[in-house]
Amino acid sequence: MFEDLDRRFCEIARRVKSSGWDSLPEEMQTFGLVWHATGLISNSGLRRLTEEGVPSEGVAAALLRIGCPAAAAIVEKSAADTDAARMTVLNERFWALQQEIDVALAAYVKANRIVFGS
Repeated sequence: MFEDLDRRFCEIARRVKSSGWDSLPEEMQTFGLVWHATGLISNSGLRRLTEEGVPSEGVAAALLRIGCPAAAAIVEKSAADTDAARMTVLNERFWALQQEIDVALAAYVKANRIVFGS
């Protein structure tokens, strides 16, 4: 599953490079934002979103669109939190949802196969 999702993200990244983010349909923007954000969070924690200029509210909305309200709530809470101990807990909670997010992304792609292709 990871390889297929990563392949799709690479295809989206190529399209963004040649035509820009706004040229993508909303479904591809949603997928791209979730995949990019979860990669940043998995490698460096929720604070990385802010460091990279990735809007937490956009990530939370995209997570809701793919059906991951618990992950969306964690991203929303982290945006306003500066306490290191609470951030550690939020990171651990988010990381525990990674498989659920991947499954939801795969289902989102399948549900939108007209946009994503086969």
